[in-house]
Amino acid sequence: MDEADYTVRVKSIKSTANLCIQGYAGAEGRPVDIRRNTYSSNPQPKVTWQFNSGPVPITRNLTVDTIRNMTSLCIGHAQAKNAGKYSVSLENPYGKETLTLKVVVLCRPGAPQDFAVTSVAENHVTLKWSPPESDGGREITGYIVEKRDPHRRGYTQVGRTGACEFKVTRLVAGNEYVFQVSAENQVGVGEPAELSHGVVAKSPFVVPDAPASPQVTDVFKDSLSLSWQPPTKDGGSAVTGYHIERRSATSKRWVFITREPVRETTFAVRDLYEDTQYEFRVSAENKAGCGQPSLPSMPVLTRDPWGE
Repeated sequence: MDEADYTVRVKSIKSTANLCIQGYAGAEGRPVDIRRNTYSSNPQPKVTWQFNSGPVPITRNLTVDTIRNMTSLCIGHAQAKNAGKYSVSLENPYGKETLTLKVVVLCRPGAPQDFAVTSVAENHVTLKWSPPESDGGREITGYIVEKRDPHRRGYTQVGRTGACEFKVTRLVAGNEYVFQVSAENQVGVGEPAELSHGVVAKSPFVVPDAPASPQVTDVFKDSLSLSWQPPTKDGGSAVTGYHIERRSATSKRWVFITREPVRETTFAVRDLYEDTQYEFRVSAENKAGCGQPSLPSMPVLTRDPWGE
């Protein structure tokens, strides 16, 4: 409570006014009732209330009542628009004095701003946003992140955070999700910001293109060497290895000859059958998976180069 005594001298007449006034903070939707504004003055002064340097907007929800030695301002249901500076002036022939009080309407925060997806993977997405324009008169205590199926209305909470970024995990690859985030303060949870579109949980990469057809060199009766060029497009993720297949002239079925991906672009093939015609092909692998195989190599017959 702010209290002051004012002495105004006009000519040789002395008049004293004492005004006792408070500042108020009220929650949104609750009444703000400023009744204990008392004063004493002789002669009786004219009392004037103002709001943000203009007339007080008298409505059914906001009323001003002045009785001898007391003036009051009542807000039935506080709204954000009622927050601001209210001033009350006392004026009589000897002078004028004004005091100002600040009414703070505590409300839930606004919706977060700039809500967006910053990264997408097969089983998680990362969301980011900016604080709301209005904190409701109280510090933001955190954010609530929720998700839903695009074909359903109900949201499920996936987490709380004090930061403006959140990683949503445990998503199902290939499923579509809609996300929203809400800010919270001491008054409650504000309106959410919702993404304008659904997000499909999937890898941001694609499988690499097929490598060039492998070249066959150093042919012997039971072994040979393969080499190939990397794919021209890696799908946005570096190639982590290659899978090699072979097929004999007597079979239409391709058979993998490596259990684990080969990291180099060369490979020594062993344990082949003598006097057998083979073809070979190679496929590249990255984080998204294994791409299409290359075109087959030229057919090659396994035999020692010096003959029998």
